[in-house]
Amino acid sequence: MLKTSSLVFVLIFGLLFRLEKFNWRLVVIVAIMTVSVAMMGKTPEAGSKHDPVGVICILVASCMSGLRWSLTQILLKRNHNPYTNTSFSTIFYVSPGMALLLFVVGLFAEGWGDFVAAEVWQDKGVALTLVLMLFPGVLAFAMTYCEFMLLKVAQVLTMSIAGMLKEVLTIVASTVLFGDKLSGLNVVGLVLTLADVLWYNLYRYQVKDSDADPTPITYVAIDHDEPRSPRPSVEMRRL
Repeated sequence: MLKTSSLVFVLIFGLLFRLEKFNWRLVVIVAIMTVSVAMMGKTPEAGSKHDPVGVICILVASCMSGLRWSLTQILLKRNHNPYTNTSFSTIFYVSPGMALLLFVVGLFAEGWGDFVAAEVWQDKGVALTLVLMLFPGVLAFAMTYCEFMLLKVAQVLTMSIAGMLKEVLTIVASTVLFGDKLSGLNVVGLVLTLADVLWYNLYRYQVKDSDADPTPITYVAIDHDEPRSPRPSVEMRRL
């Protein structure tokens, strides 16, 4: 439930960095999406007690996720530096620092000894274990590259809402394939989420249509060789 707050942080940072224009409809769309996704994922087994440390960690992670996507879009769309104005070059220069940070955190959290002494090395063999580690990394790289490509042409909030739509597809797939049962609250949340996604697309279409410049452009032909009355003006409307 708390991870849906990432959408709120994406909107906040998008407004702070002027990646989004403030609009009350957009605020309502994000609020409905946050609540509906939480309803969609609500399970009877979920307890009412939460670990405060866990809650803080999730909120900080959601905040950092919104900040990360906003800064990434600034690098891709507003930065004229040739080293970071394309998706591949941005990944090339940003990923080493991210990988090093994750390695250090994982080293302290899990320990190098536990990693080396893991049973998977004996069960699967060294070669297969390395393949099992590299294959998800290749998929993650491809996914990140696609996300960066989308950030160059779409709004950062659109990416986050697409992530919420992924949650819808996950729940529907688990219901169809594994027979998971949905409560009435889950169904209401599912319907609200789908309706809110449609509303968001309608909002983007209306904003894009209103941003088009309908002002007519008038051109007047002037002959400098001999004085005469100007020719009739030609009015052209920008499509």
